[in-house]
Amino acid sequence: MKRIWDLASDRRAKALYDSLRDIKERYRNPTQHGGFEKNGLSLHVHLPKVGAVPARLSRFTEGVHYDFFPLKDASFSDVCELFDRVDAYLRDGPTFYGMRFAESGLDVAFDAKSHQDYQEAMESEEQFGEMIDRLAYITDTNANMDW
Repeated sequence: MKRIWDLASDRRAKALYDSLRDIKERYRNPTQHGGFEKNGLSLHVHLPKVGAVPARLSRFTEGVHYDFFPLKDASFSDVCELFDRVDAYLRDGPTFYGMRFAESGLDVAFDAKSHQDYQEAMESEEQFGEMIDRLAYITDTNANMDW
């Protein structure tokens, strides 16, 4: 993300980046990390005849607390809302053309000529749309063997 967003000068991108990092840390899956939380925050309650039951020690609310179920219903909608804001930024921010191409469903060609064609098409939304239409037509013609 730091490669495509200028976090030093784009406040909207920086806020989205910080929020995404917060979610990454808050909902980090310790199971994928050997059952251990970061920074020694793992907690296992030892119950007789059951064994060690993992709990969670968290600093992401008003204070440190123990919790067996860290995801709450309200937080799920908050995460979805953040992802929607990131998608909106990708569609109307500096990655506008890239998102428009990705949503077209076309394959990206990485040869020098195609790269030059992409650069030229990004001079205007109209030119870019015409390029997508042309590439979609060629792709459909080839897929249908409609020569």
